[in-house]
Amino acid sequence: MHRPKPQPMVGIVRVDMVNAVQPERDDGHDDADDVQSPEVTEQQGVALLQLSFQRLDTLTGRADQARVAPTTSLAGDDRATPYAPLSSQVNSAIAVATDHLMGLRVAIEDSNWKIMTFAWWTLIRSAYESCGNALWLMSPRQRDTRVLRSLQITHDSRRSVNKVMLELGRDDPGFDRMNARMIELRDARPGNFGKSLKPDFLTSRLREISPLVPNAFETPVALWMLSSGMAHGNSAMFLNLLERKRLTLPVNGTSEHRLTTSVGVLAMFYTAALDMIEVALELFDERNCPLIGQKTPTWVEWSHLALAPEIAGLLDLPEHPVRLLRRAESNGA
Repeated sequence: MHRPKPQPMVGIVRVDMVNAVQPERDDGHDDADDVQSPEVTEQQGVALLQLSFQRLDTLTGRADQARVAPTTSLAGDDRATPYAPLSSQVNSAIAVATDHLMGLRVAIEDSNWKIMTFAWWTLIRSAYESCGNALWLMSPRQRDTRVLRSLQITHDSRRSVNKVMLELGRDDPGFDRMNARMIELRDARPGNFGKSLKPDFLTSRLREISPLVPNAFETPVALWMLSSGMAHGNSAMFLNLLERKRLTLPVNGTSEHRLTTSVGVLAMFYTAALDMIEVALELFDERNCPLIGQKTPTWVEWSHLALAPEIAGLLDLPEHPVRLLRRAESNGA
């Protein structure tokens, strides 16, 4: 497989090197003014991204084919959430995640592999957030909890629209109707009666789903925090996640640096998002198993795309890698 040469785009920033939190160095030097990734990491990153782009196609195809079967846990969840069915919320969240990752792929491939310094973090961040919500909705064992979370997401989403309408000085009578309907659906289940329709904070949701992706190189909440910091222009994050080269001598502790993104770092963050999507699709399938006389296996075995031999060798992986994903629970009714 042809491996293109990435073209990192350059960003210039002024950095306070005195007060900055320095990344750790493993070469015995205290000076962290210049930080670059070795060439082999770039080659591995390109290979991993090429593989990940193929994997995205496979996952998108699986998501497009997802349909709720009767007599399943998901079907029961949908009956309890008719205003905005839980499965539709999950499908939409996965679609948002894959669309953002496809946007990043198109930006890279159609520009002859130009790697933007900052822009891609926003796309990755949105993928973590959306897929995290899908996992948070489906992960509880008890239906009452899944239903309540679905109603909370619906209520919170509509409340955001209400805030915009108020900001624009417009009436929003539909919000009160939605609110009444959410209360009705919530209180229809005795286990949910009177409970809050406000969902957990996003960080709490992402922290809760961490056991579902035990092989991620960082936890979902850490990945989201890092990418959020980069998307919001957090200069302290720049120093820890970007390659940099000092361009000017320090003046009062501040110097000018050229920043670029390591394609290896990009590949790792991209792969982590794909891992979350794949787990979400596996959980969707588990919840979509017929409940009559069937038991969901504790261990779900699944394999990635077969790797081209040259990529497998470069990444030091077997040609047909197999991953085992542990499930701590079976389908909850």
